[in-house]
Amino acid sequence: MHKDCSAIVAVVLWGACAGVASADEFSFDYSGPLVMASGTLSGTALGNGSFEITSGEMYVTDGLAAGVYSLRVNPNGQAPAYSPSGYFIYDNLLAPESTDGVVTWYGLLFAGAGAEINIFREDAAGPYTFYSHGSSGNVVDYGAFSAGWAVPGALPDVPAPGGAALLCVGAVVLGRRRRA
Repeated sequence: MHKDCSAIVAVVLWGACAGVASADEFSFDYSGPLVMASGTLSGTALGNGSFEITSGEMYVTDGLAAGVYSLRVNPNGQAPAYSPSGYFIYDNLLAPESTDGVVTWYGLLFAGAGAEINIFREDAAGPYTFYSHGSSGNVVDYGAFSAGWAVPGALPDVPAPGGAALLCVGAVVLGRRRRA
């Protein structure tokens, strides 16, 4: 019976610790003369100072495009893709350490409420562009985009699944040694 309990504890600890990895989380704000928006993004570090954004929500609280929008997943991964309407090209990459700006040239694509919204930056010196295309017509706004995020090192490091599993195995071994 004692060995059965140890095995059950080991399985429970393994299951609890095996999924301890997470994507990088971002929050952002867009502010222009016609539009106010904010939201959250989740993505994966690419190892070159940029991130591939894979999910997110945007809340446009002011302007003709007011509503809730979801990030449109890029079917091409990191390569540029056409939006479903064919109106925009996007890549959903963020480059927080770039001198050219946080959002890459192709930008982020959101969809909802019968519209697509692309947030991008044409050049390092210019403002960000918020462009909505859809059933209510086009809205173009030029303003400021800022992102606050948990860049590596800003939050406590979360062990990768392999490292977490190793920690869990160590805890089980220590627990068994104490009982022996």
